Amino acid sequence: MPVGRPPLWKSKEELEEKIEEFYLFVKENRVPPTLERLAWVLGCERTTIRNYSLKDEFFYTIKRVKDYVVSSQTEMLYGGKGSCPGIIFGLCNNVADEYSQKQETKIVSESKISIEVPRDDDSTEEGTD
Repeated sequence: MPVGRPPLWKSKEELEEKIEEFYLFVKENRVPPTLERLAWVLGCERTTIRNYSLKDEFFYTIKRVKDYVVSSQTEMLYGGKGSCPGIIFGLCNNVADEYSQKQETKIVSESKISIEVPRDDDSTEEGTD
């Protein structure tokens, strides 16, 4: 007996039909394509999309729509449309394997440590008998 929820899409063709609805929604409503909006149109969560992208059958279909979203967002950045910090936030959080904001801090220390070691003094003469 199978365990878990039944699949949302039984085939890549069924998923592609839903993705076409996403493209149409974006065009008709003149809204920017986002992965959150894709999840909303598909009736699932972003994690569901990520999980399905790990399945060989759905990988290319989901990669193609994610590439569309990312290319649209980068065009918005270069075209000065939308909120740059918001677009950058979306790219860094939705496709973190490709986009990220990093701040590197390098700490260099050149301290010198002196250690005094007591020595036996051979230069003193011990009693002369």
